[in-house]
Amino acid sequence: MLLVVACSTNKEHKDYNELPGDLPKWVFAPYEECSEVEEICANGEASESQTAETQAKANLASIFETRIKSELFEVSNTNVSNQRPDSFYTDVTVSINQSVDQLLELVQIKKKFKKDGIVYALASMDKKQASELLEKRIHKLDIKFLNLWRKKQRTSFNQMNKLYLEREKLNERLIIFNRSLPLSVKWEDVLEWKNNFTETEPIQLRIGVAPDWIHTNLVQQLTEAGFEVVQSSADKILKVDFSAIKEFMNVNGFEKYTFTLVLSHIHNGRQLSSITAAESVVGKSQADSLLKVKEFFINHISENLSNLRLD
Repeated sequence: MLLVVACSTNKEHKDYNELPGDLPKWVFAPYEECSEVEEICANGEASESQTAETQAKANLASIFETRIKSELFEVSNTNVSNQRPDSFYTDVTVSINQSVDQLLELVQIKKKFKKDGIVYALASMDKKQASELLEKRIHKLDIKFLNLWRKKQRTSFNQMNKLYLEREKLNERLIIFNRSLPLSVKWEDVLEWKNNFTETEPIQLRIGVAPDWIHTNLVQQLTEAGFEVVQSSADKILKVDFSAIKEFMNVNGFEKYTFTLVLSHIHNGRQLSSITAAESVVGKSQADSLLKVKEFFINHISENLSNLRLD
């Protein structure tokens, strides 16, 4: 019994083949082991098993490497692109990378082999599963895009531009799987519609107590949409109400605040529409908490400004 226990204890568990002779063909040519019709494959090698797996997955992921910012300038109209701030491309890049990360969760390690202290790993991705995931994401983007296009609000162009750029880059990655989903609306038609904003329309921005970045962001978006923000009275007013309520929190050194933003469209003294957003956050101070909700409110304004129907 002691001999049996000793043997079983000393026996090393291996999750790879370690055989004498030449390396398997897939080490040099992954598709010797993979079906090129059904899979995308790549291999990696390292002295440790886990590292070899990671390298194989990284090599496969490089097929979907984004390099988004340089690509986005090529997709969008040059004049429009040059007017976009860096934050515009950052938002699109983050969204695309999230979709690609979901795609890479489908990667599986198909084979491993060890020889002379080196572990070789073969990573595989199922083409059908990957293409279905990309198509589902693109369809969601198309629903949002077409909904905005039907409304044809000046203030919706930035959001439409982001959705279009994201779906085009995801569609390029879908082509890797021999699939493509063209958008039912031509981007040239969208640009032509946008370029028809030849006359600026005056609008008064009426803001009480609010962070400077809310004012800056609204002025930028309204100006890009073809409005002229004026100090004097105007028939059209965008009223901004921002409040901060300190909530009870019995934790030393931290404070909890609930911030609420209300945007209202007033025309000739009559309120036509409004949108509201609220967010609670914990910080070391009100200023610290406010900094944490900045991105949330900026995104909310960008995605919902068209709902005010300012046109």
